[in-house]
Amino acid sequence: MPARVRTNGASNCQNHCQNPFFGSVPLCVIAIYLMGPTFLDIDMARAGDLLGLDRKSTEMFRDLGRGNFMALGPALYRRPTQVNVASVETRALGTTPKLTPPPTEVSDEEREAMLAPVPISAPRPAAERRAAMPPPPSVNDMLASIAERRSAGEEVAEAPAMPPEEREGLLREIVQAIVANPDNAFADDSKLFNEFSYACRFRRVPGNANRDEFKRLLAMAKAGADAMDATDERWQQALAAAEGVPLEDRAIFLLFAKAAMNRAPCPPDATVARISGTRSAGRARGLISFLERKGHVAVRSGFRNLRTIAIPALGWETAPGDPNAPDLVEMEEPQLAAAE
Repeated sequence: MPARVRTNGASNCQNHCQNPFFGSVPLCVIAIYLMGPTFLDIDMARAGDLLGLDRKSTEMFRDLGRGNFMALGPALYRRPTQVNVASVETRALGTTPKLTPPPTEVSDEEREAMLAPVPISAPRPAAERRAAMPPPPSVNDMLASIAERRSAGEEVAEAPAMPPEEREGLLREIVQAIVANPDNAFADDSKLFNEFSYACRFRRVPGNANRDEFKRLLAMAKAGADAMDATDERWQQALAAAEGVPLEDRAIFLLFAKAAMNRAPCPPDATVARISGTRSAGRARGLISFLERKGHVAVRSGFRNLRTIAIPALGWETAPGDPNAPDLVEMEEPQLAAAE
């Protein structure tokens, strides 16, 4: 701890104990603290209370001579012990260095030592030169090499040919697996499309992954098209009517068309929000209002604020349903977890 000149030692000690740097650490953690003879009666009493000394021990501060201190701390002693500090020499740290003149008289031995030839060390072995790395091929050279391989009959291995019906079924299976994953319930379309592209490459689906095709299959999977009969004429009519709906809102339209086809209650806002990839019921109501403004659906509120949605293009209508009801999927998940 740096020295303090003409300061209240007891107050300084107490301030260090209450310093935020030390927190509530006891005084014994400090390396060393020196108590000099510059104490008044009240200061000696406060120092004794802080250091755990009795009144008789604090009287020794009056008899301390010049350069004598009471040292306390684990760096030196566990108990207060008198120590003597010798004289201290101080100097200014801001002075600039000065050049010292060379000696005027030099002996013959010193002159011979200064003028003696420097011994030459053994020469270093010559470093072995490595062969320079050839420069990387340019883009033109790489394109020319690819053209030569193709002309020679070396073609890149492509995915095996697949009938369109089989390819469509495989893509639907991939999208349904993505939608069935609970981690993707509220994921954005970019993340889902990345998983779709990876699955297509992994299962060697011919052709590149198309984002519009993915959105079309994603809307059908979110609406539960896998549970519908593909040969049903009414469901084919619903799919044909959905072609006029934007891809971003097609899943909600197919959800209402499916409910109207089976004369089921109108899906609540929680189900619409989950299919839209959000948890906000207000955003779900906004999407329904958008479909109504575009003329794709017609919303009607009835008795007890039950909602009914009709599909004008198909002439179908859902049964009245509570828009504030919970999502059926979220209610089934705890039951399945309890059963497992």
